[in-house]
Amino acid sequence: MAFHPVNIRKRMVPALPEHCFGNLFLMANAVSNGETDLATLVTKLRVAIEKIDCDYVKERQGEDGFEVVMNDLKKIGELVSKGKVQVLRFSSWCGFPIYEADFGWGKPSWVSIATMDTKNSIIIMDSKYPGGVEAWVTVHEQDVAILDQLETFISSFPTS
Repeated sequence: MAFHPVNIRKRMVPALPEHCFGNLFLMANAVSNGETDLATLVTKLRVAIEKIDCDYVKERQGEDGFEVVMNDLKKIGELVSKGKVQVLRFSSWCGFPIYEADFGWGKPSWVSIATMDTKNSIIIMDSKYPGGVEAWVTVHEQDVAILDQLETFISSFPTS
């Protein structure tokens, strides 16, 4: 299974202001049947994210919204509790102006994740430098070799 929280601020009608702050998301998820490769799982996750449109959000804001959201969570819980399931969690903080935050002592020189103790989680965020992206990744120790191979693959691409 793969999970990705979807920022619903711009998917609401009317959309919330650009600088609205707080945890306002719905969870997209994709399920592999055990035979699906990672690329197919990512495609399924992308489709699930696209389904979270203004109508989807409106249904969860309505009179029965709480029950609809609880039913969504119940379905996820049932899937996770069935047998041996590997869960992958993704989140993107890209587009959030985190390097513009100033709490009285100036803008940050570097932003990081305070703690990420959940395995198989990836958070991507804009770096301080325009066009740059950082990925914060936690995996089980035996999967580090796979990340090393991926890093070698990525570094083989020319940068512009």
